[in-house]
Amino acid sequence: MNRNNAIESKEILPSSSVWQVLEWYPEVEQLIVEAAPAFRALKNPLLRNTMAKVTTLQRAAEIGNIEMLVWVNSMRKVVGQMPLSSVCPDTDLAVPFSEENKELPNKPLKISYDVRPMLEQGIHPKEMIIEAATKLTKEERLEFITGFVPTPLIDLLRTQGFRTQTIIAETGEVHTSVCR
Repeated sequence: MNRNNAIESKEILPSSSVWQVLEWYPEVEQLIVEAAPAFRALKNPLLRNTMAKVTTLQRAAEIGNIEMLVWVNSMRKVVGQMPLSSVCPDTDLAVPFSEENKELPNKPLKISYDVRPMLEQGIHPKEMIIEAATKLTKEERLEFITGFVPTPLIDLLRTQGFRTQTIIAETGEVHTSVCR
């Protein structure tokens, strides 16, 4: 089934956005929110209407460090859809950060943001992070701390030519370094 047919039939796939699934099937909200601590942010209307629209279930599973196929199939079961097999084409996606998690050159830290309080208040730090990144010299880096892997923001920074490194601390804090 191609992507457009899946959207028309409201089939839950790894490529479906979190927002789509929540709109189509409100009954799976609790299943999504309880899957990982980072997903509690979906209770915030701003994050739900921004990040959830651009985050696929595949990316969300990576952010939450959960088994994507099991998670998607649990949602499919709730709404009466057949489980996906482990050879579903949608599950053959690249693992984010695989090449990005190589150690960045040892560059001095110019600025560090703990954006968790902002996110809890419904304020998205995207513009602040991008603005700070554009002011970096080639010898500097910035770091920001979140409670989840900020995949959409990392992807955006990478498309703008920045290098990133994401480290998940034992405490659950996610430290993302950005440099040119």
